[in-house]
Amino acid sequence: MLDITLIVFQILLGLWLADFATGFVHWIVDNYGNPEWPVIGPHHIAHSHNHHDAPLELFALPVLPKHGGIVSVVALVGLALWASGAMTVYFAAACVFGALTNIIHGWSHVSAEENGPLITACHAIGLFQSQRHHVHHHTGTSDTHYCLLTDHVNPVIETIRLWPLLERGLATIGIRKHWWITSA
Repeated sequence: MLDITLIVFQILLGLWLADFATGFVHWIVDNYGNPEWPVIGPHHIAHSHNHHDAPLELFALPVLPKHGGIVSVVALVGLALWASGAMTVYFAAACVFGALTNIIHGWSHVSAEENGPLITACHAIGLFQSQRHHVHHHTGTSDTHYCLLTDHVNPVIETIRLWPLLERGLATIGIRKHWWITSA
């Protein structure tokens, strides 16, 4: 029989993995994804870029543009894990939270009254990302706090300066942020 504490811990680790993984994809899309690319450009990347100027527009989209991309990727990862025999509670939780990223992200854009007491309590303990935390991504140049699920992962990433480190590494091999806009 599985220990409930171990299961809860694995679910929490899965949430943090999903937060990091979807944050990494968010960082790539925001900085290296061209909205003019075929298929994913107008149907995913453009919506993500527009979200910074008009935050609530993303959540007004029909279900497929709003959730289709992330759910498809998570489903493929989940199927690969299952087919290889590597699926665990940890990875299953990561897949579930990863698939729910845009829903959980949307909760950080609305009031406590709209979210209700359960989601508001999850925001209060940082289990789901609070408005107070998420606002860091929507201020200035929007180049911090890419992880959208919890209040726990971004502080670690920002402390170690992971995104600037990765950007410098990519620049050394000739890959620049916003390469389709800038000429330098």
